[in-house]
Order: sequence, then structure tokens, then C-alpha cells
Amino acid sequence: MASRKKADNVKVVIRCRPLNSAEEAKNCKRCLEINGRTGEIVIHNPKGDRDGPKSYKFDQVYDWNSQQRDIYDRAAQPIVSAVCEGFNGSFTDWADHPVYDQK
Repeated sequence: MASRKKADNVKVVIRCRPLNSAEEAKNCKRCLEINGRTGEIVIHNPKGDRDGPKSYKFDQVYDWNSQQRDIYDRAAQPIVSAVCEGFNGSFTDWADHPVYDQK
């Protein structure tokens, strides 16, 4: 088993899904901004940003235009490779929670 060059730890990767057909039918609008380069998601309150938008940083973020293969290659494949080398690894999928405004 080859030794790892750097320590791996917990990483949080977020993928924001596109609007589904029901949300599109209700004319829902996105209430968030995604910056994949910086790993930041900014959420705006659809009722107004009285307290300002909320900003969160993650290890990686992907928007609704992201392709499944790209996400796998960057986020999952290194874990799969490590498991094949005998290291522990896991993925956790959290159910999506839409952040959309019904206008």
C-alpha cells in the first residue's frame, strides 16, 4: 500500500440542482448564487434581505449546470482510488432542499 502524500479529512461538496418541472410551473426563481471557483454559496431571503444575504463556504460547490461526470471526477474518484489502495472512505448523500422563491 502506497503512503498518502497528505492527510485526507472530511470535505463538504455541494451540488445545487436545477428547478424541477413543478417548480418551473409555479414560476419559482433561484434565491442563491454559486461561485464554484471560491466554493461559496450566497443565499438571499426571497422576502427581502433585511439582514443581508447569508454566505457559506465549502470545499467544492457545483451549480445546476454541472455534469455528473465532472463532479464524480473531482469529488468522488479520489476517494474511490484511496479505498482501492486500502484506505477508508465514504460518501454521504443528503436529500436536496430547494432554495427557490415562488413569485
